[in-house]
Amino acid sequence: MAKKVTECLHHYFHGLGYNCAETTLRAADEAWELHLPEEAFRLMGGFGGGMGVQGVCGAVSGGVAALSHYYVHITGHQSPLLMAKAKIFQERVAERMGSTACAHLMPKYLTEKESCMPTITLIAEILDEVKDMELDIPRALPRKLRPLQFQQALAGSCLRIDIRSAEAYADGHIEGTVSLPLSALGEASFEAAMPVVLIADDIKAVDAAAAILDSKGVAEVYYFDTNNWKGEWTKS
Repeated sequence: MAKKVTECLHHYFHGLGYNCAETTLRAADEAWELHLPEEAFRLMGGFGGGMGVQGVCGAVSGGVAALSHYYVHITGHQSPLLMAKAKIFQERVAERMGSTACAHLMPKYLTEKESCMPTITLIAEILDEVKDMELDIPRALPRKLRPLQFQQALAGSCLRIDIRSAEAYADGHIEGTVSLPLSALGEASFEAAMPVVLIADDIKAVDAAAAILDSKGVAEVYYFDTNNWKGEWTKS
């Protein structure tokens, strides 16, 4: 059974002495099995104490960071689900706790014995809740990937489909892509949560393919214009 972020907080906050931002991200990493590298946690150091000026609570910042890693496959701009959940997360913290700002939360929740633990726990409860929410996000138009973003996509966990004709694919294709011409796309099965990158040389074909994928419940669709490819072509 999957853990909750709230189950993992005490070890990092009281046991190891991390601040509220570090604690929240580390607890989410353990609970959600994010497998973040150690370097990632150091990025949260300056977000404790509301970035040192009692601004946005570090636990909120750590929660948004955890959601970002969980949902972003290429960039945040290209993850409407992340942006929707980050917004809901912050709205629910403000609604239930009165604010997302450290300056307002400390007088209400800080205790001499537990320090910021009551604040972190309540925020982590909301974080767990938002992560588990099912959201119906309207399909956005496919986002065009720049060459460097496409290189990231080639190395990431997404399905890379060349929708050009089988003949064009055989004549030359990008390694790491699979051939599935537009005419055959409707017969294929897809995992809804898996982002799809369409490789094409015709924007009309991209729009048609995106509509098919939308009908199959695929939430994230991107495309790469083969005219922008400067790397090697593979023949089959």
